[in-house]
Amino acid sequence: MMLAPFIKRRVKQEPDVARYVKTPEARVSVVNIDWSDAHLSYYLKVADQFAQWFRDAKRKAGANECNLNLIALLARIGAVETACNCATGRH
Repeated sequence: MMLAPFIKRRVKQEPDVARYVKTPEARVSVVNIDWSDAHLSYYLKVADQFAQWFRDAKRKAGANECNLNLIALLARIGAVETACNCATGRH
């Protein structure tokens, strides 16, 4: 953290960077699919579990919300993301 103010972040659009770094433009395509009932049910179950866990953890942390365990929070968010991306809903 002490070095953060001294680190210069560069972006590829800068002339000094663009001269040396050539990356292709990202192509984005959106494909909408219907969720099966099992997948939607699984996702909602995991999302509800996350919401309840977060409310409980925030209440336990009290006024000092910094006590909320970041690793646990990220793991729980990852579980919700996985449930969203899991096409079968079986785990």
